[in-house]
Amino acid sequence: MSFGKLAVDWEERINFERMRKERLEKAQRAMKAYGLEAMLVLTGPNMRYVAQNVGNVRNMPATGNRYVFLTRKGNPVLFEHGMWYPYIKENVPWLNVKPAIALGVAGIGQAATMMGNIYDLQLKKFADQIKNELIEHKLEGETIGIDAPFLPFIRALEGAGIKISLEGSKALTQARVTKTRDEIECLRMAASIDEAGFYAIKKSVRPGVTEMELRGIYANECLRRGADFIPPGDIISGPRTWNNNIITTDRSVRPGDLIVINACQLSYMGYRTCYYRTFVCGRPTQAQNDAYQKCLDYLYDAIKIIKPGVTTKDLAEKWPKAEEFGYPSEDAAFWVQWGHGIGLTVSEPPTITRIWSLQAPERLEPNMTIALETWWPTEEKSGTYPHGQAVRIEEMIVVTETGYDLLSLWPVDELTVCEY
Repeated sequence: MSFGKLAVDWEERINFERMRKERLEKAQRAMKAYGLEAMLVLTGPNMRYVAQNVGNVRNMPATGNRYVFLTRKGNPVLFEHGMWYPYIKENVPWLNVKPAIALGVAGIGQAATMMGNIYDLQLKKFADQIKNELIEHKLEGETIGIDAPFLPFIRALEGAGIKISLEGSKALTQARVTKTRDEIECLRMAASIDEAGFYAIKKSVRPGVTEMELRGIYANECLRRGADFIPPGDIISGPRTWNNNIITTDRSVRPGDLIVINACQLSYMGYRTCYYRTFVCGRPTQAQNDAYQKCLDYLYDAIKIIKPGVTTKDLAEKWPKAEEFGYPSEDAAFWVQWGHGIGLTVSEPPTITRIWSLQAPERLEPNMTIALETWWPTEEKSGTYPHGQAVRIEEMIVVTETGYDLLSLWPVDELTVCEY
């Protein structure tokens, strides 16, 4: 991260106009590769990528409350929810903004909120609206891609004589796999906000503080530092770290507890982090240090080989088999030793897992942004810790032309010790 979060007139920082332009160009190149002249974009992250969206959770799933019509050569048309339409039309000058057709309280799948055949009538109005866009753009008869396979929408569009392709989701996924310079800087900024949250937690860890209290402290600090969306910020401690269930409770932290912080889904300008760290309340035991070192070694055995051309198979082979850390099969250990792309969502391509990366490898490319996360249990068991405890660590990484660069910078060489 080279600069601050504020826009200034005396140096170039994140260039949002350039980012919008480059994202749209990438999307339209992907549409060409999949033979699509037009697309109907329904999912929140894809709408943000090609047009506009905010972190409001109501705007993220594909509800049908708002949608984007995109052609391979033109500017996007955003059909906006009635309540938000006047504001967006006035304040988003780079888009053609039109009112969306009202499709119920929560859009797709909410036909029960409408009486009688009203839902079908609204779907017909929606389909006619999209057909008129195809006519206006001289694309009548062309197949339109869609990025969410919702049967009511597909049936309504086909009923209006529109040919539908489900390749739209693949096209936009392909466009988003590699990131522009400004997208990478947004991810770097998001990671820096998480680190402020980690520090706030470190200062607050003491016997008696609860997981919920620590989550609140983390969330408050991250909002103060500029996050535009705060996830639950799942924090688990002591015996609850063993199975990594990432559900925060009212459990009180005790001396000797490991504390696993799952900073996943925090966003800056829509770009999401996935960033684990493990702290300890008081001085660590030898068993805790040993587990941490094992976890760290597996993580960095994979990170150190990252460069363009390396495959997800190469990375997954650096990790232990499921049976080596107490799981009966690779499927049973899903998400335990794990890697994935990060961007406007987490768990984007590429995926790194022993379940399928060994058989179906993907190649790393420059400007891919990925997160790798490893887990390892301690061998210390007692009445308080019947299964022991466990360590989890995760790094956020960008693939460069010659290797890799870390986006996450919280110290990782050893457990973070929280003295009290």
